Amino acid sequence: MDDIKIVLPCGFWCIYENFLTNEEKFECPICKTHDINIKECLNMTRNRLVLAQRNVENGKKDLDDCTTTLKYYEDDLEHLIEEESNILKNQIDLRREELKIMVIKKIDDYYEGQLKKIEQEKKKKFDKFISRIGRIKLLEKDINGFNISDKNDIQTQIDMNKKLFKTIENATILAENLKVAFSKSIYRLREGSKNFDVSTLFGELYLREETKRIFCKSDKFGDDDKQATFQFKINDISKYKDQEEFKIISKPCVISNVEWYIIVQLEKDELIEMIIQCNRDQKNDESSILAQLEIRFFDEKLNVKDNLTIKYENDFSIDPEWVLIDYDKVEDIIKDIDFYNKEDDSFTLNILIKVDPPQIMSIKSEK
Repeated sequence: MDDIKIVLPCGFWCIYENFLTNEEKFECPICKTHDINIKECLNMTRNRLVLAQRNVENGKKDLDDCTTTLKYYEDDLEHLIEEESNILKNQIDLRREELKIMVIKKIDDYYEGQLKKIEQEKKKKFDKFISRIGRIKLLEKDINGFNISDKNDIQTQIDMNKKLFKTIENATILAENLKVAFSKSIYRLREGSKNFDVSTLFGELYLREETKRIFCKSDKFGDDDKQATFQFKINDISKYKDQEEFKIISKPCVISNVEWYIIVQLEKDELIEMIIQCNRDQKNDESSILAQLEIRFFDEKLNVKDNLTIKYENDFSIDPEWVLIDYDKVEDIIKDIDFYNKEDDSFTLNILIKVDPPQIMSIKSEK
């Protein structure tokens, strides 16, 4: 293309190569007496003809090159396609073997890790049982050593019997919780999916959610029919980080013949909400359910840290659900040291629920 002869306005000619410039005009390379406007010069009839003819020549040459190659393909088409297919098959086979080696090793490593985790859990479970049974035995000793003298006045004997009964009831609750904990494993093997995330493919151990009533040293005797401390623990909370939606519901806690639930839920494009829910048959009971709620924090001896307690009041006959806390995302839960335990990746809510006699109560909250 560069060797095409282009006619110039002055009557001379030059090769097309001189027109390969970014300038609109350049000095005539032949007579040097005038400037050449590139666009106007190439638009001259003779120049347009030679350019069009050269385009046809180049097009034919390109077509000939292509058809020559296609003729080669046509003559040996089956072999060429088979050869290409074999190359792809070999690549796929090689990748399969690489993946088999990689995945088998990861599965074996993960399998050994799960066995190790089970052995660790066995020891933890043993130590936990010994510790808790020790607490129960101490309560049994206190109960058996509790002496109510007939010499005391009647009211004193009644009060002492109430106190003794409460101690017995607390010991029973601890024993029942321990019995449940050891009658059913908190672990199970979750079925895996078919991707190459080994923990998902193989299946992984995870802790189930735990719900229980707990006995606190600071709780008053004689109020158990109207109040309870309700504990809900969600283990492996980090596993919910990538989920757009989830809903975790506690087992019910029954107080004054009414079921209470703690719900942790995330709806799409919404906040993560920690909710306390009251559930009763509205058709059979039109009375109000007035309750005081306390989000409690404990020290190592299960004493309530009163300076950290968060309190609410609500009429649950009007609002059966009450949002206790909300978070933007699971990462924010993990950052909340008041509720999050890094050791077992768990989130725990302790809610004291006190149900009051029927009355009209305004909704308020304070911290």
